[in-house]
Amino acid sequence: MMPLEEIRSHYLPGISDPIKGNANQEYLADNALSFVKIWIGLGLRYPGEYIVAYSDQTKGFWNGGYNYSTVGEYIADYGTELGLYKISMLSSKSIAYLLTNLFRFIPLLDILISIGIYIWIVLYAFIRSIDRCVLKWTFIILPYMLLIISLWLTTPVYT
Repeated sequence: MMPLEEIRSHYLPGISDPIKGNANQEYLADNALSFVKIWIGLGLRYPGEYIVAYSDQTKGFWNGGYNYSTVGEYIADYGTELGLYKISMLSSKSIAYLLTNLFRFIPLLDILISIGIYIWIVLYAFIRSIDRCVLKWTFIILPYMLLIISLWLTTPVYT
């Protein structure tokens, strides 16, 4: 998959992207069944660890807001390598900085840019529509719930 020395230098317990991005994809594809068997075996042996790992890797879905990087920061830090540049439509850099980082100055606003708060709102609305027997709203919210469930099952999100 990758040399042990590289795993040590890329491993971060809170996020899997550095390992995924540096793994030998051809080797993984050729040995996918072996990895799935190992993954299932370890999950059966250590179910508690899998639950903790899953909740850690999907905390962006659950947490209603915490300080984390934003897309704009990544473009500023890494975008030049990819040919991406932030172009401010504001005449003043200080105004652009203030608007981009307003949620850092007023912590309550952090909730508004969080994926988690919107997940909780949809989940609450879905449960409430079922509880109140408002079938129309249940069917309106159902596609969002199915999308959220599919994301919970398939993707780690730390934003």
